[in-house]
Amino acid sequence: FGNASSILNYIGTMFEDPEDETEMGALSPSPKVVLLDLTLVTGMDTSAVDIFSEILQMCKGHGCKLFLAGVSQSLRQSMHLGGFRPDKPANPSARQLRFFPSLDVAIGKAEDLLLDEAHMNEQNAGKTGSRFLSALQQIDQHHGLTCSSDLAGLEPFVHQILVEPRQVLYEDLIVERGLFFVSSGFLRCQQDAQSTMTRTGGFTRDEHSLPQSLNALNARMVDAASKGFDTGRSFRLARIGPGSIIGGGETLTGSANPGQHVAVSHCVLYYISFSELSDLEESQPRLSLKLHKVLSHMMAKRQSTTINQLATLHSIMSSPAQKRPLRRRGRYT
Repeated sequence: FGNASSILNYIGTMFEDPEDETEMGALSPSPKVVLLDLTLVTGMDTSAVDIFSEILQMCKGHGCKLFLAGVSQSLRQSMHLGGFRPDKPANPSARQLRFFPSLDVAIGKAEDLLLDEAHMNEQNAGKTGSRFLSALQQIDQHHGLTCSSDLAGLEPFVHQILVEPRQVLYEDLIVERGLFFVSSGFLRCQQDAQSTMTRTGGFTRDEHSLPQSLNALNARMVDAASKGFDTGRSFRLARIGPGSIIGGGETLTGSANPGQHVAVSHCVLYYISFSELSDLEESQPRLSLKLHKVLSHMMAKRQSTTINQLATLHSIMSSPAQKRPLRRRGRYT
């Protein structure tokens, strides 16, 4: 009963609104699915069942689904006798409560549900012609900004670009350098491994040599190499998706990003060239200033994240290695 009450209180905080409306941008969005793993639960009394019924009603009231994973048959019967049972609507996808045999299956179903909803939202946005506004709303959601209202005036100046998987910006897509607002899809920012301070460039293997043994041969890598894709001479710097702007650092500093932006999936980008931005500074100075403020905020946030990651990496690298494995008894006592 005590553990169930703690779960109820914790889930309740997922739907609470802050007293100060200015803190709304810093909060995570309310969940679409709440997933609980009950694999290690062997029994439950009626009081705990009643609390799970309250959790279900709370999720229903906020349009959220409740997924339970790893519920044994005996535990499910106990919950059923206590009145905790799934509803049976005409549309199976509208069920608020679902049971799954394992956590992996439940996570997979939750992911499918969220992806289907995101795809539907993209289609609806495309029908109303406001996909650029959707891209700005993604920035609001990820960075706690107000782009959707501050930069909505940019819509007449941007151009939609469709990017196919494995296409590279500025190489396969010959455009002037500029800003790209990511509306949908994912790209990776990668850099040539030879662009290092070492003499060998971090790459000493003969790029044309292939292993003679079939055991050491990767069929997919060989196929990629035969099609002209780089399989070993580059490394990924970042993964970029909706809520990101490509070219923000170049806009503020004037130095070109040495990395390549390669599409991982089908992408929809909204593009404005640097020459068009220069014209915008003269014709729409207020709008241009708002854009630079957004780019500065995102760049400062990225640098802050990098500093924290470097601090974590330094602590890991400077920590002395254990000479012998830690004993379980000494570790947990």
